[in-house]
Amino acid sequence: MNVFDPEKHVRILGGFVKKQSDVALTFRKISTGAMQRRFTVYEELAIEADPVSRVIRSRLFNAGHCDLDFTDTQDGLAVIVNMLTGAVNPVSPQSMLVLDFNTRFEELLKDGTIDEAI
Repeated sequence: MNVFDPEKHVRILGGFVKKQSDVALTFRKISTGAMQRRFTVYEELAIEADPVSRVIRSRLFNAGHCDLDFTDTQDGLAVIVNMLTGAVNPVSPQSMLVLDFNTRFEELLKDGTIDEAI
């Protein structure tokens, strides 16, 4: 019989898995709240001002979860990040909110943490 032991196990959706000190758990499905927290307030304001990005964000955050490997998720985030490369940073008006597309895109698609997992 498998019994949860907080010293030996980590809780995940639907149960628990054995802790592995030498292997990090990776999560590719995260909560929509976790995805939303990956955007800065200024990025959210720029997304809200752009009709296409607003629709993509709405679809993303109204889903049951965010699958970081799902092609539509990646395509939508690419559109948003591309828009953000042209959005002026209100704190530093001489620069854009996102300076490097690839870096920001990879940050948004990085593996989820145990706290972000669904």
